[in-house]
Amino acid sequence: MVFVAALALSACDRPAFIMPTTVASAPLEVVAVPTSLSATPSSGVTYELNGAVLEYDWRTSFSAVIRAPDDQTAVAVVGQTLVLRQTTADIVVVPPPGLVEHYEFDTAPHNNRVETGTEMSIDYEVWYTLPNEGREARIQVDLTFVDDDAVTIVRSVTIPVR
Repeated sequence: MVFVAALALSACDRPAFIMPTTVASAPLEVVAVPTSLSATPSSGVTYELNGAVLEYDWRTSFSAVIRAPDDQTAVAVVGQTLVLRQTTADIVVVPPPGLVEHYEFDTAPHNNRVETGTEMSIDYEVWYTLPNEGREARIQVDLTFVDDDAVTIVRSVTIPVR
């Protein structure tokens, strides 16, 4: 009986091998180049919708430049997401029920690590079609890093597309 009680009490404690995640407020910087995008008509890249193969209407490209200042420990890129939303006059316009933005992207990181006092970039190419049949959109890129001290750092950059 004493053994069961001791086992139950130890189950309440966090196991020693699980390390809590710390989110840093380090000066790591992510910027988009260029800071505002122009979309051009797309050609040759398709997606499937309800059994039909459709060509994306628009294409744009940019780079996310990551800078690690001299007082920042080196970081590794461990995750990335890209979300594209349709906009009107820089305001996100949620599509009507049943409609969504269709998009895909390709990335070309030049490395997965940013050393102290250096920068590196990730190139993005994005193809998309919007429910409102326009081309104005907003792209948000979220990047997750882990530094050499096992600290998680999350940075985002938002880029308007016209």
